[in-house]
Amino acid sequence: QAKVKYKLTGGTTTGEDFEGQEYGMEFEQNVWSGGKYRALYNQARVNLAVARKNHEKTKAEFIFEVIQAYYNYVFAKEKMKNKLVLKGNIIELLDISEKQYNAKALTLAEILEARSQLEEVNFQVVQIENDLELAKLALQQLLSQPSKVEIDVGEMPEPLIFERDEAKLTEVAYKNRRDYQVNKLLVLFQKYGLEIAQKKEGLNVQLTGSYGLKDEYYVTEQVDMKSEYYIGLKFSRALGPHTAELNLMDQDKVPQIGQTTSSQFTSEELTVKLKKQKNQTSLTEANISYHKALSELENSKRTLVHDIRSSIYSVAEAEAKIQNDKSILALSAEE
Repeated sequence: QAKVKYKLTGGTTTGEDFEGQEYGMEFEQNVWSGGKYRALYNQARVNLAVARKNHEKTKAEFIFEVIQAYYNYVFAKEKMKNKLVLKGNIIELLDISEKQYNAKALTLAEILEARSQLEEVNFQVVQIENDLELAKLALQQLLSQPSKVEIDVGEMPEPLIFERDEAKLTEVAYKNRRDYQVNKLLVLFQKYGLEIAQKKEGLNVQLTGSYGLKDEYYVTEQVDMKSEYYIGLKFSRALGPHTAELNLMDQDKVPQIGQTTSSQFTSEELTVKLKKQKNQTSLTEANISYHKALSELENSKRTLVHDIRSSIYSVAEAEAKIQNDKSILALSAEE
């Protein structure tokens, strides 16, 4: 850190007016921090990786919502298509039944049952129409399309048969599941945070200094700018809850008003700041955050394994339902 300064002064001393001018540069530079700034840099890189993973997670969740809405809409359309075919068949059968009833070949109870089946299908068609409209609106909202725009979704795709090898699926999930990847990165982030807190407890060396031109003079005198400087080294290290500091300084100051010679001196100062609890608190908090991140990573692992097993069972159940529904449809066609 560096800064440029310019300073004007004025006043009266021993009954005479005086003025002063000063300009120059001051700087501070950390010479040694035990690797704290490298850890800060690494932590910032991990934070960037976390942000990217969160972006990927948001994108993946959006894609999942679109796919889910798409299948809901396609399913509703297919359901409506099948129900309208069924309605047409029932109307044909009812027409035949009405003729048989008029010919006294069917009883009143039988024709009423046939009419009831048509009413039931009409009610189901209205329900499916509502479901279809809701599914369409949900898909259009995700795609940011006006409600009047028709969506061509094609035919109902064939169901996919998923591999149900738990070990392989778990391995793939470890590599690709964003929640787990983010938790892994957060463990690394907190690890660097703990390292930073520990480095603050170690030796730190800071170089400070300044150089410039300065003069203080009576208003009746000529301005004669002279150079002055100071340079210092500051060593600091934590001693438990305390902090020890050693300051070394070499300085050359131009004469002040009323003086004729410059002031040159060196100094060494050792101080101990008692019970400076801030570093200790930061270290404790960093340690807690690191172990909390480890715990959340373990929870993420358990959740991942549970979700894999749950998904395997759900897929198996869905495949069994598909086979059962095919059998029901085949039987209904025969009837």
